[in-house]
Amino acid sequence: MPCYDKKLEASREDFYDSVHGTREVDCVITPVEVETMLHEDGLHFKNDIVPHQLDFPFSWTEERHDEGSGGYCRYVFVEAARQLFGISVTEPLPFRATRNQDLKEVVLEKEGKVLLRFAVANGFRNIQNIVQKLKRNKCPYDFVEIMACPAGCINGGAQLKPDDGDAKALLLRAQDLYQTSHHATHEEGIIPLHIYKEWLGVEDPLEASTHHHLQTSFHAVEKMASALNIRW
Repeated sequence: MPCYDKKLEASREDFYDSVHGTREVDCVITPVEVETMLHEDGLHFKNDIVPHQLDFPFSWTEERHDEGSGGYCRYVFVEAARQLFGISVTEPLPFRATRNQDLKEVVLEKEGKVLLRFAVANGFRNIQNIVQKLKRNKCPYDFVEIMACPAGCINGGAQLKPDDGDAKALLLRAQDLYQTSHHATHEEGIIPLHIYKEWLGVEDPLEASTHHHLQTSFHAVEKMASALNIRW
């Protein structure tokens, strides 16, 4: 995973299976850790790693079009336009940047009227701005997908670091690789349907019997007492 926080997420009590007495996630490993292990074994990406086709079903991920994050926003926007307004939207969506590149929005309009306004917000500055607008009931968006890292998950803290220190060039290269990959629509999701049928025994992932496996809950986290906040 490109994010160290995925380790914390995997440790959530909601991801503990009381029936089998085990956690649903065995281990979370990051690209930086994989690179370290390879180097410890004397292996290097450029010289010793031979490209291979991924095994089924993981090879399906090579057919997905993505930018590293923000894909859920795009999917919901397309489906909301189709199901709520009967409008077919084709990708790539016409996202437009606001005053900073880490906050971009996409709008669905019909006859000059705004029907939907979605946004992708990256970085804590934008997160704080969105939260403040929500508190004041002045947030203009119907849906916001938020990532903590600037430029999104493709720039995650656990991603590989450049050898020459040019992080911006590496980020642009990674974004280019994602954006030029094959685009697969959700209707082409043969692999997920296969997994639903083979692993869960259902055709429809929305069936009530799948909720335990596919859904989770979120809870407010109690604030931890800090020595800086204690009045001695």
